[in-house]
Amino acid sequence: MQRDVFLTIVGLLVGTVIGFPMGLRTNYIIGRAFEYRAFLNQAMVEVRLVSAKLKKSSYDYSRVPRADQADRLFADQIEHLGQKAVAIALRQIAAELAAKFDVARERSEDLDFEGEKEHWIKKMETLKPRWRVFICGVRA
Repeated sequence: MQRDVFLTIVGLLVGTVIGFPMGLRTNYIIGRAFEYRAFLNQAMVEVRLVSAKLKKSSYDYSRVPRADQADRLFADQIEHLGQKAVAIALRQIAAELAAKFDVARERSEDLDFEGEKEHWIKKMETLKPRWRVFICGVRA
């Protein structure tokens, strides 16, 4: 009986000493992965909400922040999470979207860029994080 109690107490202490920090680390990793996904999904939503036919009087110009500016902000947040390659790709999409805004502002008729918009969304859907960064906490 004495030995069983001792083994139970030792097992409880070892489990607490090892399990608690491992659980905290696991929650931290999962939290950062969910945060990454949330920022990437929000960037996709911003691109999806932009009208495929822009014109000077479009609501997309008066929104604050504009879709391209919001995507740049989400790219900054994703880079802060250590996902530099994904952030660079998002900034490239934001720059292309900003160029479309500038071209549409100078034109008198509608600018139709539905094809490019679908391409950007597909590109965002294929972006993959580097899981080593989440697990090891290494900035790359």
